[in-house]
Order: sequence, then structure tokens, then C-alpha cells
Amino acid sequence: MPYQKVILNAINRIGNRQEYFIQSRINQKKWLANLQLEHMKVMKIDFQIWKPDGIEVYEKGVLVKTIKHKE
Repeated sequence: MPYQKVILNAINRIGNRQEYFIQSRINQKKWLANLQLEHMKVMKIDFQIWKPDGIEVYEKGVLVKTIKHKE
């Protein structure tokens, strides 16, 4: 694809190429975590997701409530 050629040409012009690649393990962990969440939703499992801004509570794969952290 044309946009891929532009990206590859830009990377090849750079002296140290390894600095500009995103670590693949980080992307793989995010992908696997999202896949696991979708699987738990489809299987109708009760679970909680802890985030920096609060906690999401799922019952039978459906979001029931969100608990916000106090600031």
C-alpha cells in the first residue's frame, strides 16, 4: 500500500531504527486483555474491572454499575 511505503521510507532514513518501534509485547498484552474481557461478556460471567477512575461491575456479562473513586 502507498502509505506503508511512506512509513517504511521514513523509518529507513532514520539512523537507529529500533527506537521507533512500539514494543510488541505491550500491544499483545492489551489485545489479550481485551479478548479475555469479550470472552467473559459472551460467557456471561460476573467480574469487575478496576480502572484509575473507578470500578466497573459486570454481572452475567452486562455492566451493572460503576463505582467512582473519591477525589
